[in-house]
Amino acid sequence: MALDRKVRACLLEATQTGDAELLQEAHELLCQSKQPVAPEDGLTHQGLSPELPVLLAEAAIQLRQPELAEEALRGYFLRRDLNSGQFMCRAYLARAQLEGFKASQRKGQGMVDLTLAGLAYVQQALDITKGDPRYKFLVYNASVHYWWVSRALRRTGYWHHLLGTMPAVVQAMSVLPEEDNEWRVRALCDLARVYDEAKQPDQAAKTLTEANTLAAKLQNERLNYSIYRMQLNSTRNNAAQFAALQKLATTKTKQAQMAVQTARTGIAAPAEGAKGAKPPATGAAPTGVELNATEKVLSEAINVYVPAPGADGKAAPKVEDKKGAAPPEPMDLRLVGELGLLCMCNGNHLPQLAERCAAAVEAVKDTNLSAIVMSEYIRALLLVDELGPEADLYTRHSVEVRCESLARLDKALISAGRADDPDLVQEGAILIWNTGLPLLQPNLRLCVRKAYSTAAGILAELDSPLHELRAQLHLEIAKCEVAGDLFAAAIAQCDAALRLDYKGTEEAQARTGRVRPLDAQLQPLYKKLVLKMSLYQAPERGEDKALLLVEQGRDAKGVLRANLLERAATILSKLPPIADRPEEDVESGGGGVPPGGGAE
Repeated sequence: MALDRKVRACLLEATQTGDAELLQEAHELLCQSKQPVAPEDGLTHQGLSPELPVLLAEAAIQLRQPELAEEALRGYFLRRDLNSGQFMCRAYLARAQLEGFKASQRKGQGMVDLTLAGLAYVQQALDITKGDPRYKFLVYNASVHYWWVSRALRRTGYWHHLLGTMPAVVQAMSVLPEEDNEWRVRALCDLARVYDEAKQPDQAAKTLTEANTLAAKLQNERLNYSIYRMQLNSTRNNAAQFAALQKLATTKTKQAQMAVQTARTGIAAPAEGAKGAKPPATGAAPTGVELNATEKVLSEAINVYVPAPGADGKAAPKVEDKKGAAPPEPMDLRLVGELGLLCMCNGNHLPQLAERCAAAVEAVKDTNLSAIVMSEYIRALLLVDELGPEADLYTRHSVEVRCESLARLDKALISAGRADDPDLVQEGAILIWNTGLPLLQPNLRLCVRKAYSTAAGILAELDSPLHELRAQLHLEIAKCEVAGDLFAAAIAQCDAALRLDYKGTEEAQARTGRVRPLDAQLQPLYKKLVLKMSLYQAPERGEDKALLLVEQGRDAKGVLRANLLERAATILSKLPPIADRPEEDVESGGGGVPPGGGAE
């Protein structure tokens, strides 16, 4: 047992200190136990605990040593005396994590396949826990592992891949105690998203009803709000179910929440004059301006929910209630900010109401950080909106105002990163991207560098599922770095973009013939930058030599430029036709693509 204790001591110290060498020492001790040892060594091998390889694998995963964990688990599963118990369950969960690590290095179908392989191990672990009350804690652990391994698929376009595994995991979580109800509710919400993307709206509605029943005991307003909005979204194509949810909107807050979800998803508002339709709001838009259906919904909600501004432009003070009257309904300031922001987004244009919402948030003392950030987003958008028709012109004034708006969004996004509100962060990054688009001109590109860098950095820190947006941001930052002759920084940005697993829109895919349309710009740019940075190694391929000469000619002038371009033309003229060359020579990147980068 002395060897057993020594291995456990090594593992404990390794996890506490983060020393990977102690892990290797523990692994060597386990390997020694398989060999006959002389008694004078002082280490008795009889009765060595069979779970030690599992403990070693868990410690190796914690210290980011996947190869060591793989070897330890391989040895564990080769044993003949294994029992179906706690440590076998933990071994399967460790295998799932290892598959998750591998999946994180892949993209496209390869990533999907490896992730599903990892989730299969989680299911095997859950099978062991069925019917045994001793293993309830392992059910919780398995659900956490499932969340971690499946994270790459928990985004738009990939949710449906979880249809084969998530229902069983959510069902197994029903044995968890009441203190884990919030975790169960969030799992049910994720399952509803899976059903929704798999075009099973009835199952999604049923799952959300169960989540709503469970969430009612938690008194968590943000969670209840999220469930209600998901219910509205899941019934967007069912008029009867949508009408039933409308009847539940008995409070001003619920009505405002319904307006937000209607604006975000484009759910059709009741037709004017139809049964149940509300009269149009007054004062929502300038005279003579016709509101679309979404704008009408927003204006009605704001007129009911947000206090009208006073004479000084600030929110009007609340009127004291009469004695014995019911207390007024508290106003959700983040919801107010969201209403105001939607007045300026998604094709809506209600600047007066957006101003009203921002003023209502700013008028309240001790406002929560999320609401303050929302009001800052609104103020930044209003700056550009005040330009009117000039916003589409490249005048000095319009460019300065747009830069000021970007600077304000940049500061607001940094604050959003401290608010523990991922949706708010992603909203800000999208606003920064859209606001900076008109400035993506050769002479103005550097104006967006700081704001785009902030957005890309915060989204990367959050590991945001908005992969296409992140790739676009990295590409534009790389172009900014190239404009400043910062080639190493530009290579890092291209590398980060190429490693993201994104898909282009159907329109972009059809236009470029690529699943990953941005790679058409990223790969050549990365390749050119690598060639420029290769000071001590001349390119081998003729195309690369010509490309390097062309890039040098871009910065040259006069006779030097002509000579460089002439040399490039001479090299290209000597190359055989593409049809006469091996395919690998034509498609080779010449060492200019990062490991795994650009694979489709």
